[in-house]
Amino acid sequence: MHVLFLPKWYPGRNDPQLGDFLRKQAVAVARHMRVSVLHVTPVDDLAAPEEQELEEQDGLWELHCYYRPSRHPLGALRKPLNALRYRRAVERGWQRVLRERGKPDLVHAHILLRPALVARQWWRRHGIPYVVSEQSSGFLNGAFQARGAAYTMLARRVLRDAADITAVSAWLGDALVKLGLCTRYTVVPNVVPGLERP
Repeated sequence: MHVLFLPKWYPGRNDPQLGDFLRKQAVAVARHMRVSVLHVTPVDDLAAPEEQELEEQDGLWELHCYYRPSRHPLGALRKPLNALRYRRAVERGWQRVLRERGKPDLVHAHILLRPALVARQWWRRHGIPYVVSEQSSGFLNGAFQARGAAYTMLARRVLRDAADITAVSAWLGDALVKLGLCTRYTVVPNVVPGLERP
């Protein structure tokens, strides 16, 4: 089975620690099946509008797709411009995944909302099922509720169509249910190496 991880947070050029727990999960899954990672994120100091870096280690094929974020003075324009740049970088990364790794059997999107929206689009376009994993404390501290009605509606739609939903803890999963985002979830805790030692 070929699983494509599509994380919002992941170690990369900006921060080698951001989302390290997601990478640890990808490494754990790679012990049992083929895993590709498509990590798309903005980087301020790019020489070109977009750059790609490929790493192959720990059983993972990791494609980092970096794009230069907009610095438009009008904040209202900056957000849609960055969404378009993200989409363009994702599509170029997707084409490379297809060329070099083949079509995945499952897309595993981590952290709402952009990666899950992309996974849902690929499900509709290519019939690839997707799983959404949530690890964000924003559902517990009020940050999600402050996002607005359109964001909430999109999140509900994306989670409704997912083949499965996982949360890092029952506490977080129960918050997703309480917020009306889903009716079911599976707890998949973070991978913590070294627990086998006394």
